[in-house]
Amino acid sequence: MPYGMQTNYCFPIREGISDHADLELCRNLFFRLVEYVVPSSIITFSSKLRDYLLENKWIEDAKSKEVDSLGKMFSAVKGHMRIGTKKDIPFFYLPHPMAHVSAVARKRLWEFCFAA
Repeated sequence: MPYGMQTNYCFPIREGISDHADLELCRNLFFRLVEYVVPSSIITFSSKLRDYLLENKWIEDAKSKEVDSLGKMFSAVKGHMRIGTKKDIPFFYLPHPMAHVSAVARKRLWEFCFAA
């Protein structure tokens, strides 16, 4: 039976991911956690984490889509992560649920990521 779990990438004392150093500091712990858990997918709502993973080429076959929402552009990214010797894990970036994205734009981004 499939199951889900939620975890943060960073486990800092202060809230939020503040800089590149936080991302580097947490990388080994997060990657080891993913190797142990072998999730069915990874979904992030953090643009800082998305950029960090893409810049370091930890997302393979990345595809992106941008949509306009009330005059502002929002994006989604999908690809795969291979961590250690584990299988390719589907990776998705979507705007944070609290972001001011119209329902129509949000639906288009989610469909881009998850439509068959």
